[in-house]
Amino acid sequence: MIWLVQLAFDCHDPDAITAFWGRLLDYDSELAHQTPEEVARFRADHPQFDGRGRIDDRLLRRMPVYIQRVPEPKVTTNRVRLEVAVPADDGSPAGEHSDPEGNEYRVVVDPSVPTRRLSSIIFDALDPKGQAAFWATATGYTLDQTGTRCNPPVSELTWTGQSFSHPSAPDRDLFHVTGSGAAHGPAPYDLIPAFAFSKNDQPKTTKNRIHVDLCSTDALADRERLVELGATILHWNGDQVLADPEGNEFCLGGRSRPRD
Repeated sequence: MIWLVQLAFDCHDPDAITAFWGRLLDYDSELAHQTPEEVARFRADHPQFDGRGRIDDRLLRRMPVYIQRVPEPKVTTNRVRLEVAVPADDGSPAGEHSDPEGNEYRVVVDPSVPTRRLSSIIFDALDPKGQAAFWATATGYTLDQTGTRCNPPVSELTWTGQSFSHPSAPDRDLFHVTGSGAAHGPAPYDLIPAFAFSKNDQPKTTKNRIHVDLCSTDALADRERLVELGATILHWNGDQVLADPEGNEFCLGGRSRPRD
């Protein structure tokens, strides 16, 4: 079972992307709000993290975001883009925008949201309904009436202070690095975005700069299930990377252990 979806960015400057998206999405994340001097000291003290970054919400409401440096430049419009919902009094202009490295995103004003949030991950698709059906079945999300969007279920996760638990795996403790140092929020991961699929007749030609990582209670079983749904295995030694039916890369992993 997929118990958590996280987001991953390929980029040139992990610190710039961490700061931009952590602040735009109001993450309670120390690294995202540090000054450049503080970040430089952290990098000097922790060389093992060179080229990498994370945005974690200490309240465990927003999805974890992993950021990694890659040598390839951005060469075309992203086929995977983000939609950010803001409250009416936020002051952020609605419309199309881009981050410091040119990653496109959309801002929509939504009076129903009390705070900024990542509302949708938008995929360009040759077959939006087919893609939506794949991802809904893959993740357990629910298709909406248009058939081109799938929404996350109400979170059933609980956080023990050391690990997560889910009713579908009552005998296992589920682990994720984002839990380290986390505080107790209203409900673990209750602000997870939907997947939306937009018609684009041009096929995918380059590796995506943004992809999702799926955390599983049983990665091997989910790998076989996803392949039966139409996924393709790209790598499985070290990095566990698959592609959806239209070639969008995603990672599959997970760490758990039997509960004592």
